[in-house]
Amino acid sequence: RDFQTIAADDSKQRGRAESRWVADMGVREQVVEERPSYDKETGAFTGTSTYEKPYEEAPGISPLLVAEVLDHAIFFSLGDLGKALPQYEEIALPVEMDADCYEQYDRTRQQLKDYLIARRWEGDTTFRGAYLQWAMGWVNAAHRPHEVIHNLKHPITGEKLPHVVTSISSYGEDRIFAKEQTLIDLVRSELEQNRPCVIYIRQTATRDIQPRIESLIRQHVPLARTFILKNTVDAERREAVIEAEVAK
Repeated sequence: RDFQTIAADDSKQRGRAESRWVADMGVREQVVEERPSYDKETGAFTGTSTYEKPYEEAPGISPLLVAEVLDHAIFFSLGDLGKALPQYEEIALPVEMDADCYEQYDRTRQQLKDYLIARRWEGDTTFRGAYLQWAMGWVNAAHRPHEVIHNLKHPITGEKLPHVVTSISSYGEDRIFAKEQTLIDLVRSELEQNRPCVIYIRQTATRDIQPRIESLIRQHVPLARTFILKNTVDAERREAVIEAEVAK
């Protein structure tokens, strides 16, 4: 098991051993970029250069790793823990967008897609993250204005400069959108049946929509006693914190 032999006193040797381990037991990826080259004095186009980035570790494992851990692992299911777990059912509720929001979404999606394809033809794939974040998040926060920004690297200096690809105006703070109304109706129905509700929200931090959702439910669901469980609360304390809030 040469892969597990890592010298503690030699960082270079340890690094080489770890690299061999990742190469055989994990997944590595390498990005090859073709970039336009420009003269530093005149800015004139001089050709295209190929850059190979170093290999980086990527998510995933090799089947070879199974043989390494098989005799050191215990496999069990939740049923083996002997705990009485409640029945769990996942139900997806389709919600149609408001007509004006859908038209805006469709226009912007096509615009960003065209921009993404154009950048990829130039060898730049860095806009994909911004495109996906907008595609998944804007419909949940149409009440606030939104700018889709692509940080472009200057071809000569290498400095990253923000480029606004498109801007979308607010569709109204005082308006209740279709997805929000569906959530309000669902929470009201569940509470009327004496079923507690916990709402998980993906958009937090700089694009936080938790205060808006809490405010809407507090205003439109009389039985709801709302509070936001911060992500700073340790996982093992969350159940106790929820019970304490409910008991108030």
